[in-house]
Amino acid sequence: MTITNIYDTVIPHPGPGEPPLFRRFPFSAELLGPYYNCCRRDKNVRKSRNETEIDSSWRIIKPEPENKVVDFAVSDFSQFLDICMKVRLNDAPAGGKAVILETAPGIGPAESHKIEIADEFIKISGADAAGIMQGIFFLEQLMLEREAPFLKKQTIQRTTALPLRLFRSPVASYYKETQGHYDGEHYHDNILVKIAHHGFSGIWVKAWLRDLIEPVGFDWDCRDQKRKREDLERLIERASNYGLAVYLHMQEPWGAHEKDSFWKKNAHLRGDFFEPSHEYALCSSHPEVKEYLEQGFYQLFKKLPGLGGITMITASEHQSHCFSRVINPDMEISFEHWPIYEVTCPECRKRTPQEVAAEILNLAERGIHRAKPEAGVIAWNWSWSQWEEDPQAGVLRGLSEKVLVMSDFERGGRFRIFDGEFLNDEYSLTYVGPSERFRKTAEFENRRNKPIMAKLQMSTTHEAGALPHLPVMYSIAEKMHNLRKYNCAGGMFTWNFGCFTSIVTELAREFYFEPVKADFEEILRSIAARRYGFATVPSILAAWKHFSDAGKFYPRDAWSLSFQPLNRGPAYPLFFENKDDQSPSSWLDTAVENHRLEDWVHPPWTVAKRLKAFRELLRRWEKGLACMDQAEAGVSDLKRIDFLRDFAVAKAFRNMVLADINVTEFTRLRDKYYSNKDCDRKKPLPK
Repeated sequence: MTITNIYDTVIPHPGPGEPPLFRRFPFSAELLGPYYNCCRRDKNVRKSRNETEIDSSWRIIKPEPENKVVDFAVSDFSQFLDICMKVRLNDAPAGGKAVILETAPGIGPAESHKIEIADEFIKISGADAAGIMQGIFFLEQLMLEREAPFLKKQTIQRTTALPLRLFRSPVASYYKETQGHYDGEHYHDNILVKIAHHGFSGIWVKAWLRDLIEPVGFDWDCRDQKRKREDLERLIERASNYGLAVYLHMQEPWGAHEKDSFWKKNAHLRGDFFEPSHEYALCSSHPEVKEYLEQGFYQLFKKLPGLGGITMITASEHQSHCFSRVINPDMEISFEHWPIYEVTCPECRKRTPQEVAAEILNLAERGIHRAKPEAGVIAWNWSWSQWEEDPQAGVLRGLSEKVLVMSDFERGGRFRIFDGEFLNDEYSLTYVGPSERFRKTAEFENRRNKPIMAKLQMSTTHEAGALPHLPVMYSIAEKMHNLRKYNCAGGMFTWNFGCFTSIVTELAREFYFEPVKADFEEILRSIAARRYGFATVPSILAAWKHFSDAGKFYPRDAWSLSFQPLNRGPAYPLFFENKDDQSPSSWLDTAVENHRLEDWVHPPWTVAKRLKAFRELLRRWEKGLACMDQAEAGVSDLKRIDFLRDFAVAKAFRNMVLADINVTEFTRLRDKYYSNKDCDRKKPLPK
């Protein structure tokens, strides 16, 4: 198996009339290009006495029987040595020095591996094929840090600490995947290679059950299910070449718009109506819907046995079941934009949201595990907090023991900026965590001898959604360290934007296997040296410390983050007239036609508090940029491109924050000008 070159591959169009991705997206050549693409060997580095050197006399010995993951890993290793280290391995079938690969199931859980480095051989023993692959990746990291094909003679044993680690393609279309966009350019082989290299064990894709199975329980129009399953099956097969499982992210049972033809056949299944979006829920209290959930998931995993599992939200932004958008008015939440406080559905009025959510998840679990007992069924607790206090014990007690709970790592946490205390209700890299909600949920599950999953977002969040990553490296290292204090089965490490492999995912990867270095700075030093060169390490670490300290002043508010000007940065236009239309969503590529201060300055924040926080963030961030500027002189020529790109990202964030400050100030003065009836007092305001 060889790494695919984008320009040698016919990439299907993502939709009728749309050009290929490499014409639509300016960075596609890098995103879809091969993982290794340039020399990383410093010819001035000399081998020490306690090191072994891989040169052209070496060969690779693969285990029997043949395995596609091992085949990929061997191909990857050969290309790494050829491209990055300028070493072409010996093709001779016998004799000489060798990298010996073997399967050794007894050394630990899946993906665990042992590496023995000696003068005449290097042996990688993996608990399974994925363990061999991870061992090879680790060898490559050591050589990248050394800037030469030299390896210290030693024995290294690494045991899997977080078994399930889900990521997402950066060019996957969340809103189009249910149309069957599971193949081609959205999941190009080189993207899958990058995801595997950054330590992830699976990918997730968006799906609706109704799009992938034929009618069961009740009837609906044909939705091209067979073709979509075939697309998904091809993705499952291709992802498995790189040791990646495919998980479906779902929000069942899916309701529909009031004018959807579905209701013509199934009016009796209509549940609660949500006026803002004109949607009816699909009432899960009906026997037909229960059959649809259990039998539907059984059919899905029977037809697609290669699926790894599902993650499912049951308190939802979609009108799925009758309680999905119902809010307990006694709860402190930040999304009052769907104020429904009780159900009107006659069936569900007799029930509780906790009972309904647990039942839906248990029905899915029964169906899935009848078809595939080892599949993962993950219940994401976003946003059970709209129903009851943390940790939402009413839902947890009702869940099957075979359902794994995933809790947001940052949502539901308190933080202080200056003299104010605020609620963190969004994904965050600048807030370390864990939140009180995650901690309470983990402790509840751990008391029942159940592990927990964590929901985080790497490489970026709404805090800097337009950037490929946010380099608050000390905060991220502390976050990953804190995550490992709990009985954690793994994490879902991204949502539907900002899904780039980056220096941030490179850092997170350091915490996926035991042993983990106890000293954060030792980990960060290794990454800085590997990425920019040893001479830069002191200045780079100082920069990362300033960036992390600055991030603690980020004015996080879930509603404000969704509409603030920051993500558009200096491109955000200014309007001298307030049309009183809602400001644009900050994470979507939509037209900016107006801005209203109240959309992104949301209580308990005020304009003054927000500006003060951002100005303090900016002051500290500038110190980090000064340190990166000092580091530039020490960057090796081999690593200059990586440095300049990362420096540009850090500068761009500075500019985005500054632009947000300026837009906020402008809008405040504009509104003050137009609301002032005294002409003499208005005159000096524009100045």
